[in-house]
Amino acid sequence: MRRRHTPPGRSAKPDASAVGAAEALAIDFPQEVETIAPGPYTIRVSAPAEAQAVEVCVNRSPWLACRRESGYWWGDWAAVEPGFYQARARMRTADGQVRMTLLRSFNAGL
Repeated sequence: MRRRHTPPGRSAKPDASAVGAAEALAIDFPQEVETIAPGPYTIRVSAPAEAQAVEVCVNRSPWLACRRESGYWWGDWAAVEPGFYQARARMRTADGQVRMTLLRSFNAGL
Protein backbone atom coordinates (compact mmCIF):
# COMPACT_ATOMS: atom_id res chain seq x y z
CA MET A 1 0.00 0.00 0.00
CA ARG A 2 1.29 3.42 -0.93
CA ARG A 3 1.37 6.16 1.73
CA ARG A 4 1.03 9.85 1.16
CA HIS A 5 3.91 12.02 2.36
CA THR A 6 2.98 14.34 5.22
CA PRO A 7 5.23 17.36 5.82
CA PRO A 8 6.53 17.78 9.41
CA GLY A 9 4.08 19.59 11.67
CA ARG A 10 1.04 18.53 9.62
CA SER A 11 -1.47 15.85 10.42
CA ALA A 12 -2.02 13.07 7.88
CA LYS A 13 -5.67 12.93 8.93
CA PRO A 14 -7.87 15.44 7.08
CA ASP A 15 -10.14 17.64 9.15
CA ALA A 16 -13.91 17.21 8.94
CA SER A 17 -14.39 20.40 6.92
CA ALA A 18 -12.12 19.10 4.18
CA VAL A 19 -13.82 15.75 4.02
CA GLY A 20 -17.37 17.04 4.27
CA ALA A 21 -18.47 13.83 5.98
CA ALA A 22 -21.90 15.19 6.84
CA GLU A 23 -22.40 16.30 3.24
CA ALA A 24 -21.46 13.01 1.58
CA LEU A 25 -23.77 10.90 -0.55
CA ALA A 26 -22.92 7.28 0.20
CA ILE A 27 -24.32 3.77 0.24
CA ASP A 28 -23.93 2.63 3.83
CA PHE A 29 -25.26 -0.92 3.41
CA PRO A 30 -24.56 -3.30 1.88
CA GLN A 31 -20.89 -2.65 2.48
CA GLU A 32 -18.26 -3.19 -0.23
CA VAL A 33 -17.86 -6.94 -1.03
CA GLU A 34 -20.38 -7.87 1.69
CA THR A 35 -22.40 -11.05 1.20
CA ILE A 36 -26.08 -10.61 1.93
CA ALA A 37 -28.87 -13.19 2.04
CA PRO A 38 -30.80 -13.52 -1.23
CA GLY A 39 -34.33 -12.15 -1.14
CA PRO A 40 -35.66 -8.82 0.15
CA TYR A 41 -32.99 -6.34 1.24
CA THR A 42 -33.14 -2.66 2.15
CA ILE A 43 -30.24 -0.56 0.88
CA ARG A 44 -29.32 2.28 3.28
CA VAL A 45 -28.08 5.57 1.81
CA SER A 46 -26.70 8.64 3.60
CA ALA A 47 -27.43 11.91 1.81
CA PRO A 48 -26.92 15.59 2.60
CA ALA A 49 -29.79 17.69 3.93
CA GLU A 50 -30.38 19.34 0.53
CA ALA A 51 -31.37 15.98 -1.03
CA GLN A 52 -34.96 16.19 -2.26
CA ALA A 53 -35.04 12.67 -3.70
CA VAL A 54 -32.74 9.64 -3.53
CA GLU A 55 -32.86 6.57 -5.76
CA VAL A 56 -30.86 3.34 -6.01
CA CYS A 57 -30.04 1.19 -9.01
CA VAL A 58 -28.79 -2.41 -8.89
CA ASN A 59 -27.07 -3.98 -11.90
CA ARG A 60 -28.34 -1.25 -14.24
CA SER A 61 -31.97 -2.00 -13.48
CA PRO A 62 -34.49 0.86 -13.37
CA TRP A 63 -33.92 3.38 -10.56
CA LEU A 64 -35.87 2.61 -7.36
CA ALA A 65 -37.16 5.50 -5.26
CA CYS A 66 -35.95 5.56 -1.66
CA ARG A 67 -37.90 6.74 1.38
CA ARG A 68 -36.50 9.11 4.01
CA GLU A 69 -36.69 7.82 7.56
CA SER A 70 -34.60 8.14 10.75
CA GLY A 71 -32.03 10.39 9.08
CA TYR A 72 -31.30 8.01 6.17
CA TRP A 73 -32.78 7.06 2.83
CA TRP A 74 -33.94 3.46 2.35
CA GLY A 75 -34.35 1.59 -0.92
CA ASP A 76 -36.24 -1.71 -0.91
CA TRP A 77 -34.78 -4.28 -3.30
CA ALA A 78 -34.98 -8.04 -3.73
CA ALA A 79 -32.04 -10.12 -4.91
CA VAL A 80 -33.85 -12.66 -7.05
CA GLU A 81 -30.89 -15.02 -7.39
CA PRO A 82 -27.58 -15.55 -5.64
CA GLY A 83 -24.76 -13.79 -7.44
CA PHE A 84 -22.62 -10.70 -7.86
CA TYR A 85 -24.30 -7.30 -7.82
CA GLN A 86 -23.36 -3.64 -8.15
CA ALA A 87 -25.44 -0.79 -6.74
CA ARG A 88 -25.32 2.96 -7.19
CA ALA A 89 -27.29 5.75 -5.51
CA ARG A 90 -28.19 9.16 -6.88
CA MET A 91 -29.80 12.21 -5.34
CA ARG A 92 -31.55 15.27 -6.70
CA THR A 93 -31.62 18.71 -5.07
CA ALA A 94 -34.38 21.31 -5.29
CA ASP A 95 -32.36 23.28 -7.85
CA GLY A 96 -32.06 20.23 -10.14
CA GLN A 97 -28.51 19.15 -9.35
CA VAL A 98 -27.84 15.41 -9.50
CA ARG A 99 -25.06 13.57 -7.65
CA MET A 100 -24.20 9.88 -7.84
CA THR A 101 -22.15 7.48 -5.78
CA LEU A 102 -19.48 5.20 -7.14
CA LEU A 103 -20.53 1.61 -7.76
CA ARG A 104 -20.82 -0.58 -4.67
CA SER A 105 -20.03 -4.28 -5.30
CA PHE A 106 -21.58 -6.99 -3.16
CA ASN A 107 -22.80 -10.60 -3.31
CA ALA A 108 -26.15 -12.17 -2.61
CA GLY A 109 -25.91 -15.53 -0.83
CA LEU A 110 -23.50 -17.64 -2.79
